[in-house]
Amino acid sequence: MFNAVKLGFAKYGDFKGRSTRSEYWYWYLFTIIAVYGAGIIDASLSKTGTLLETVVTLAIAFPTLCVGIRRMHDTEHRGWWLLLPIVNFIFLVSPSGDDNQYGARPL
Repeated sequence: MFNAVKLGFAKYGDFKGRSTRSEYWYWYLFTIIAVYGAGIIDASLSKTGTLLETVVTLAIAFPTLCVGIRRMHDTEHRGWWLLLPIVNFIFLVSPSGDDNQYGARPL
C-alpha cells in the first residue's frame, strides 16, 4: 500500500503511462482513510469545522484523477471513460492487459 501511495504522489500530474489494478485500489483506500481520518480529527477539535478535511480532499483530488486516468490506460481505454461511473467501474476492476499504446505493462 505504501508503494502505491508513494507512486501516486511521485507521478503527480502525470497522465501518461499506466497504473496497475492494485496501485489504483490501494490509492483509493488511502484516499478514503485520509479523508475520513481528517474528518474525525475535525470532529474531535470541533473548532475548525471541516477545514482539515477540505484541505486533505483538495490535496489528493488531482493525484486521484491522475491515477484513475493511468488505470484507464492500463485497460486500453482513454481517460475520458472516468466520466461514466458504471462503465469505468467495470474497466477499473478488469485485469491489466499486455503492452499497449499507453506503454509497457507495469510490474
